[in-house]
Amino acid sequence: MEVKQNPDTYLFEKNVEEITQLANQSDSESVSKLAKFLEIRDSHTYHKHVIPYLVCQALLLKGKEGLSKLVEVLEKIDGHIYPQAIIRSIWRASKGRRADPTLSITPVVSILDKPLPEETISQAEEVFLSLVLKSHTDPEAFYRLVSFMYFETFGTAKSESEYKEFHESIFNILSDSAIKISKDVILGLEKIVQEENGEEVYQKYIKNHPVLLDPLASRIIDKHKLGDDYVTDFVVKTLKGEYLLVEIEKPQDNIFTKSGDFSSKFSHALGQVLDFIEWVESDIAYAEKKLPGISSPQGLLIMGRRDNIPDKLQKKLQRFNKNSNSVKVLTYDDIIEKANSLYKNIRKQIALET
Repeated sequence: MEVKQNPDTYLFEKNVEEITQLANQSDSESVSKLAKFLEIRDSHTYHKHVIPYLVCQALLLKGKEGLSKLVEVLEKIDGHIYPQAIIRSIWRASKGRRADPTLSITPVVSILDKPLPEETISQAEEVFLSLVLKSHTDPEAFYRLVSFMYFETFGTAKSESEYKEFHESIFNILSDSAIKISKDVILGLEKIVQEENGEEVYQKYIKNHPVLLDPLASRIIDKHKLGDDYVTDFVVKTLKGEYLLVEIEKPQDNIFTKSGDFSSKFSHALGQVLDFIEWVESDIAYAEKKLPGISSPQGLLIMGRRDNIPDKLQKKLQRFNKNSNSVKVLTYDDIIEKANSLYKNIRKQIALET
């Protein structure tokens, strides 16, 4: 008597075969085809828990393009099982591990169970940190992150050393993510700096990402009125209780003229910052009502591009900053450089602690 193959089993085996074939292809179309599997909901209890991990592993083996596709899919799919598979796979990839340690299906082992390149591991670390940062402001992302941590803590068997490693790694990432800097934030700033935008675009971006002004600011106020005469772009209160009055101009504004003198635009902006400081110091009692503890605040002017300033004039600006006791001038390139340095230091610290 002929035994008919279970249709669910046949479909599952067919899907596994197609996934493994796509994993070996190097074209972008294979990435899109793999992602389609994450939009299919298998009704079979075992299959729906295996397929997403196979797909995630296949996409991870495709490097940056595959990782980007996983993030793209995560942002638009609903449910619980598939989003968790994506988050968990990215987390495990950041540790150089396979998407799921229980995957042991032939021929998956021989085709998909390859070591991830160091570049992919590093990129997975960045992506996971971005997911944590997103959870600060996105309730759905927060729910998924908490669900992931719960599952990793209570839903999978771990040795004591594995549990300790997971706990310490997550704790360090969550602690350091309080400083909300990510590669996406830096790339976003780099993008708009290259564009011809109005001043309000740069103000809004920095308002949404105040870490660009001060990574440890305890308070940041935008468009703060100083009496009836002045409005600062930002007032920053540091953890030391000191205040910083910030004026923002456009990246396209020139600090110097062609003859090497400070431009009228720069002189006007600098004068505004000096006026802010003078107003506070001359009416300190009134200022303290809105800004408790303010006294002799520092000023910051963000303007122009360093890359557009000749070396000789860059040194002139450096001398200005060195000799100025109250106002510091930074270009947008300086802000980007500081953000990159902060990001690298945080990544390095996380790596050392984990």
